[in-house]
Amino acid sequence: MLSDGEVRYVDDWRQNLIAGVEPEIFEADLRAGTGRELEGKFRAAHSSSALAVNVFAPFRRGGRGFAVGRYGQGRLVGFEQRYPTGLASAQPPHLDVVVEGAGGVLGIESKCTEYLAPKAAKFSER
Repeated sequence: MLSDGEVRYVDDWRQNLIAGVEPEIFEADLRAGTGRELEGKFRAAHSSSALAVNVFAPFRRGGRGFAVGRYGQGRLVGFEQRYPTGLASAQPPHLDVVVEGAGGVLGIESKCTEYLAPKAAKFSER
């Protein structure tokens, strides 16, 4: 592990995956996103993106669905998905995980350790 002050990073982003989560399940999604997750952030021990992938990627294998509260049975659409809001902004927001089901579309924003250092919420126009 490399250290940047108190923040710990693995040498290769693949080292931040749990057993059974293979890059072919999610890598194309993360590379298509504009956050460039695999170029740095995903390597952090506290990576919210790695948390989302490790939790939800197994549901993508074999097209398995899973129950999502009031949304019912859902299917994982992908990671780092662009989600147009209809606002006239230059770039739509990216959602960490998108799930579709009979009850609608559910966007999931993953947070790992952000709650340990709370900040005032700032919302952009998009």
